[in-house]
Amino acid sequence: MKVLHSLVAALAAGVVALAAHAQAPSAAPVQKVFRYSFPAAETGFDPARINDLYSRVVTSHIFDGLYQFDPLTRPFLVRPNVAEGMPQHSDDYRTWTVRIKPGIHFADDPVFKGKKRELVAQDFVYSYKRFFDPETKSPIYSGLAEQGMLGLDELREKALKEKKPFDYDTEVEGLRAIDRYTIQFKLKEPRPRFIYTLAAGDLFGAVAREVIEGYAGKTMEHPVGTGPFRLAQWRRSSQIVLERNPGFRELTYDAQPAADDAEGQAILAKLKGRRLPMIDRVEISIIEVQQPRWLAFLNEQFDLLAVPSEFIAMAAPNGKLAPNLAKRGVGLHRVVNPDRTLFYFNMEDPLVGGVEPAKVALRRAISLTNTGREITSVWRGQAIPAQSVVAPGTWGYDAAYKTENSDYDPARAKALLDLYGYVDRDGDGWREQPDGSPLTLRYASQPDEFTRLRRAVEEEHGCDRPAPGVREGPVAGAAEEGARRPADDLAAWLLGRQPRRAGRPGHPLRPGGGRAEPAALPQRALRPDLPPDGRPARRARAPRAAAREPGHRDRAGADEIQGAPRADRPHAAVDRRLPPPALRQPVLAVHRHRHGAPAAAPLRRCSAASGSAHRPRAPAAPALAQLRTAHDNTLRVAFRVAETGFDPVAIGDENSNRVAACIFESPLTYDHLARPVKLRPLTAEALPLIEDDFRSFTFRIKPGIFFADDPAFGGKPRELVAQDYVYAVKRYYDPRINSELLYLWENAGLIGLTELREQALKTKRPFDYDREVEGIRALDRYTFRVRLSRPGPRFTYLFAQTGLAGALAREVVERYGADIAAHPVGTGPFMLGAWRRGSRIELLRHPALPRALLRGRAGRG
Repeated sequence: MKVLHSLVAALAAGVVALAAHAQAPSAAPVQKVFRYSFPAAETGFDPARINDLYSRVVTSHIFDGLYQFDPLTRPFLVRPNVAEGMPQHSDDYRTWTVRIKPGIHFADDPVFKGKKRELVAQDFVYSYKRFFDPETKSPIYSGLAEQGMLGLDELREKALKEKKPFDYDTEVEGLRAIDRYTIQFKLKEPRPRFIYTLAAGDLFGAVAREVIEGYAGKTMEHPVGTGPFRLAQWRRSSQIVLERNPGFRELTYDAQPAADDAEGQAILAKLKGRRLPMIDRVEISIIEVQQPRWLAFLNEQFDLLAVPSEFIAMAAPNGKLAPNLAKRGVGLHRVVNPDRTLFYFNMEDPLVGGVEPAKVALRRAISLTNTGREITSVWRGQAIPAQSVVAPGTWGYDAAYKTENSDYDPARAKALLDLYGYVDRDGDGWREQPDGSPLTLRYASQPDEFTRLRRAVEEEHGCDRPAPGVREGPVAGAAEEGARRPADDLAAWLLGRQPRRAGRPGHPLRPGGGRAEPAALPQRALRPDLPPDGRPARRARAPRAAAREPGHRDRAGADEIQGAPRADRPHAAVDRRLPPPALRQPVLAVHRHRHGAPAAAPLRRCSAASGSAHRPRAPAAPALAQLRTAHDNTLRVAFRVAETGFDPVAIGDENSNRVAACIFESPLTYDHLARPVKLRPLTAEALPLIEDDFRSFTFRIKPGIFFADDPAFGGKPRELVAQDYVYAVKRYYDPRINSELLYLWENAGLIGLTELREQALKTKRPFDYDREVEGIRALDRYTFRVRLSRPGPRFTYLFAQTGLAGALAREVVERYGADIAAHPVGTGPFMLGAWRRGSRIELLRHPALPRALLRGRAGRG
């Protein structure tokens, strides 16, 4: 048993494949399995359609770019991957020619009809062209277009103008295969750093045209590349399993660490010459919340973990590994991560933009207020102030450089605001602008665990935010707000920047490392432009009209010294000494109870406060005793993150789903005490009749169940019938709704519904809810049947998800239209009593609940 030293380097690089280098050979022929977790969900694995960090971590091990970064060279070094050597370029850096190694093959796939498929130059031509195809809708099209490959934008414009498919067969000057193994790029302008685009295998790895055309519409779930791994299993937002590509080419480990890099030299000595990949299987679980991720590691369900900030004191008190963890065979490795959090200011915003002294003072006050407090309270001391945009471990970083823009000085911030007229004129505790108008800063932040933790800590300590006496109005974190608001409407963006780790630079096309709401990201984020000779860049590009970190200039040359970067974060990772690895069960999601509470008296009311603007106050002890004596049946709950709404098909967040699960009812539910899980009827009379090898499911609904009263029913009781479930499921397929959860039903394969959706898209007409399809239809008033195109032995679990498969009345949806998210009407135990978006949710007991309990629906938990 040996320490998995380089797994820490693997995490620091954001690259799972380095984990393969860590396992020592096992005497027994046992699969070598590396288990890891992502703190955020992936989106898919089609390189041309992704831009999130976690999907790209996976694609970098399935696809091959022409070049790659040396795993041990610091700051970094580009070297050939599938290319035979370094590229030949013209003196003006406008023409680049690359020769591909013969004999490299794609992983076996049915689209190749049993034949070996060799990688050729035309595959890279096709792969790059896909980013310009309007049908692909690539999120990084604009960044790649800036590289200026001749003729590709004109080909795209032709497809848009003529409304015809993109012409992949037309040769363009800027991108063409000279022969079977040689590809040539011609650019409009000199691009000495174009090689870094060629080294981005996670985005610009080669795909085979046969695969894209053979899996049309499903390319995100069918990645086929020439890399060391292939996708074995995928449960979206839950688990990703990679397995060794048995046809991967002969490749051994090699690297070029610096002579004075003792750690790098030790890794090289241990791993040099070993056949890649060194592991057989990678199991990645998605766990977005820090505490379950930490507990899963302690339970030996993962092999490597970046220690969540709230558990730093527990894992490494005083910077040393906790003795109890050391006894369990856990190792600790600390590095400074090249990721930063920072403010981008919108220089066209009337509040913070401009170069007037008052505007400069406001931006400086914001910078002086945040860094130190955030390092102490949010990062628990596991961060250092960033002095510039250049990150530790990259070219141009100077550890001795210090700028006053990284200072934490609330007193100076207050003095600046007072001096330039940002004072409290009306005595309400909030400052106004010099002209007396309200001073409210609206900014976008990342919807991640760090942002939620930061907001919670600030609220707990009553911190001024974002500057002393300045009122804030964030928009990101509530997905629907971020989607509605264009980036240029915001005063600032609070974002994370996370270049590729372990010395790999941030890709020039990549806006940032963390996940951010699309509307919160500027179209072009700050990009380190690094020359091939490794000399530090003197200029950096930024969002249009946005101020950035100190000491940098935009294209116009305007000097900006505001918007200080906030912190470079030291990164603590723990790894576990393991016996020869074996396949283990993945981590399961935390179970939650859906309805009610096992109390002596029925729960009549539930209220939840969301967001950070309202903090519940605990009653004094005598008052609490009085409440208990009076049998107050009100449950008060606090949500750390705001809800988005309560239309089941439009819900994408956990808290909204929790509320919807109390309002709507699915045919089945889970027994709240059974372990392991056990399904039982809810609105159904019994478990469904399953026939035809798990392809047919027939549900019978209990008569006499009623929706909560609503004006949509015209004053009459509205009974739940089978057609309500048919309508509810069909809504996921309606293109106008664009449900994020459609994939769950599409993966199940309900016959005819995808075709009904495609017809609406093709004809540009409303979705036809009245058309009967074989996949789901009502047989009579209380019976409906579901038919699948393939066996679905676990399909019944979909109909046990109350927030997903709850019944809706069509009259309610048609009455409230776009406002249905604020008017949920179901048959569940609660109804929406009051709602202040992002502030307070109040649920009241469904008045028909006692009658329902008498009809045999008691004991649901």
